[in-house]
Amino acid sequence: MGKLSTDFVADHLAHIVELLGHVPKSIALSGKYSREFFNRKGELRHIQDLKFWALHRVLIEKYEWSEDDAQAFADCFLPMLDCSPSKRATAGEAARHPWFREGIPIPDETEE
Repeated sequence: MGKLSTDFVADHLAHIVELLGHVPKSIALSGKYSREFFNRKGELRHIQDLKFWALHRVLIEKYEWSEDDAQAFADCFLPMLDCSPSKRATAGEAARHPWFREGIPIPDETEE
């Protein structure tokens, strides 16, 4: 598997699942190294104790975004992160989202 350790990749996959939800079985089992990281049900093989944390909650709780800004950002970007290519938002679809059209500012972490 190259230079990346199995632990590193398994941990990275767990973070993705915690943020975006479970990977569809058909996608989880379709890769060259899938069986190394997913069981035959499409569940993570090495990490079972997941702590799901939705993107808008991460933005609110960790980065202190307002509820409205966090939800608008998540509504815009989550469709672009869908595991299924057929369901994933295209760049054109994303560009038409109100978050881009309305110019909602991203909070500056340096502002106090």
